[in-house]
Amino acid sequence: MYAFAFLSGEDEDGYIWVLNQLQSIYELYDIRQPLVILTDRCLACIKAISRCFPASKSLLCTWHANKAVLSYCKPAFDREDEDSNSNER
Repeated sequence: MYAFAFLSGEDEDGYIWVLNQLQSIYELYDIRQPLVILTDRCLACIKAISRCFPASKSLLCTWHANKAVLSYCKPAFDREDEDSNSNER
């Protein structure tokens, strides 16, 4: 099952409200609770998940993980490019 929610902020209370609504849908339609919930590493969201779905694992979305790696590694690649360009001159 996929679920999306649009919130006005990224606070834990907002996430808890959304997750409680999701829980009520699971119960209404007799759907088992999720084993895994993907996040973008938002701490408020992760805390809300642990409170509302304690048996579920919260994992970092691959797209967000790749984006984080690129942002942290970019300075190293930029320096490498500058070094190789200075050798070509």
